Amino acid sequence: MGPGESRSKSGKSGDESHGPTRSLEESRVQAKMQQCLDRLGLPLKVCWTPDPGRDKHGLIEPSSNTLFLFDQAEEDAWQTFLHEALEWKLKDVTKVYRVTINGLIEIIEKLSYGEKEKFLESIPNIFRVIEEGEQTCLKP
Repeated sequence: MGPGESRSKSGKSGDESHGPTRSLEESRVQAKMQQCLDRLGLPLKVCWTPDPGRDKHGLIEPSSNTLFLFDQAEEDAWQTFLHEALEWKLKDVTKVYRVTINGLIEIIEKLSYGEKEKFLESIPNIFRVIEEGEQTCLKP
């Protein structure tokens, strides 16, 4: 998974309670998560917005460098936070592979294009040779 992708929900149900202190607790947890990101030097903002209707636990929005968490339970939110933070750190490791693979694709496309062009250039000659052969066979 890369940035913008996320950990899909596995059907686990989170904490369904929404007491009056829930938003204070969410703010406290979100602040602790932000401190973790800052200490790790990750250029992300965290936004914990519990949403049981989401099909993902969380995601990183690359355009705003925001890590969104949708889990309801604090424990689940921390697990998703860890997952997304690790994924963000891994993107530098996997960048080498993406660059290499994209370079190989470019080379293959150039080779394929060259072969296609040679084939297309040979088509008129194929028709001409077959037409000449057909004409010599039809002459008595």
